[in-house]
Amino acid sequence: MPTTPIIRDGFESSHGRFYVVDVGSLARRFRRPRVERIETPRLKAMFLPRLTPEANKMFRDHVEFVRCQLKHYGVEFDEGEFTGQGTGLMKKVLLAEKLDKVPHHIEALREEMHQEWLAQMTPKDLSGRPELIMERYFVDGAGKSVKSRTKKPVGFPYDRHSSYGSGQLREAAEKVAGLHHATAHGLATQTIFLGWTKSTVEKAAKSHVASEEKEKKAEADTRMAERDAQYEEYLADNQDDGGDGSPCGEYMVDCEYIEGEWPDSAEDMTISIHRTSKDGVFKATFDFGIVEGIMILGRDEGLVDGLSKRRDGGVDEDDEPPATMGSKRKGKGAQRGRPAKKAKTTKASRSDKSQSLKFFVRLKSKDTSEGEISYIPMNGVIEFGGDSGGNKGKGKGKVKGEGKGKKSGGGGGNPFSSFTGKVSLSSIGSNIAVTARKVSDVGRIGYERWQDYSEQEHERANASRWGSSGWGSGGW
Repeated sequence: MPTTPIIRDGFESSHGRFYVVDVGSLARRFRRPRVERIETPRLKAMFLPRLTPEANKMFRDHVEFVRCQLKHYGVEFDEGEFTGQGTGLMKKVLLAEKLDKVPHHIEALREEMHQEWLAQMTPKDLSGRPELIMERYFVDGAGKSVKSRTKKPVGFPYDRHSSYGSGQLREAAEKVAGLHHATAHGLATQTIFLGWTKSTVEKAAKSHVASEEKEKKAEADTRMAERDAQYEEYLADNQDDGGDGSPCGEYMVDCEYIEGEWPDSAEDMTISIHRTSKDGVFKATFDFGIVEGIMILGRDEGLVDGLSKRRDGGVDEDDEPPATMGSKRKGKGAQRGRPAKKAKTTKASRSDKSQSLKFFVRLKSKDTSEGEISYIPMNGVIEFGGDSGGNKGKGKGKVKGEGKGKKSGGGGGNPFSSFTGKVSLSSIGSNIAVTARKVSDVGRIGYERWQDYSEQEHERANASRWGSSGWGSGGW
């Protein structure tokens, strides 16, 4: 919202307030005064029959308080009448009833400057100030309808889940005689249209919904094309060797449920998968916009469940001995994060592109809007080598629909180039369907630990959020 004030003839108008500025050399020497008009009954109570503590405070706050009030009321005086702080002159003009009414030319100037300031505002700027919306478009300074000022419906956008702000505007509109309102529930916003003719207001709201749907579809198509290009680039770069033959890497995620409910937070959802010191078990960090967190995943559900329980018991990854069963022991290079040698199963997967690799998931998460940590592990399942674009379902289990140019299962010999899955997130719901496509064999570096999502951290976060203290084991 612009903050440039309108200044004219010693007055300033901004944010619905009207001040006197630039009066007296004494005021300019110390600081520039910005003094609003005080209503006459209050002035009389402050100065008659004698000064009150409130009047003395006004003098402390504003060196030229009396001069400013006299200017607000258009009172002219001889400089010889002004002595000291002007207390005597203020009493004199109050007794003479010279401050009982603001002159018409000053009221007109106030309204003119206020409208100039309001003209800088867009409907979005004003959406949180229903009184300013009325003054800008529909009423005069006295609150009476002015139909000539705004002839076409005007739309004011709100968050599509808003009830308080939008409700305030509807209430304000209903107080203006002859003003109509209609709400357009679009894909991105909830926009309230106001105008003088009911049919045109309703038509504007209806057409806005269609326009917003068209705009969002164009944005979605552009985003999908960009994401398709990212995936195609990864596949092209790895078409000869089929990638590194492991699930490790960076994946871009689609989730129709999250994208539908929280579209502004779902632009860049990702999962980064990394090795652990336990063969056959991997860890991952994920960012789904509205929620983020950490996963433990692997093909053996017993190993995954056991490792998550050990983490809950306080065993850190660095304390885990490397596994000696089920596969060859990893070399030091692999433990430092360098890609391990491709296992024999990779060759098998190359010869069977339809092979589906099922991984079991345990995860913990944090609500990014409130910072609430969900410390109880939730379950999930993901399948590599499945169709990342063609599966469909209903409700929270709905998988991202077929997209133009979207690849499916296998990724040219690499079963780990994409996956589909369902995960449960305590702050969202159960069996949330997700799909993902790989964009890099190297995942983003993540420093989160399973213990960062413990019950103690949950309590610490609550204490920080609500201002309490002493929560959790051992307090702070």
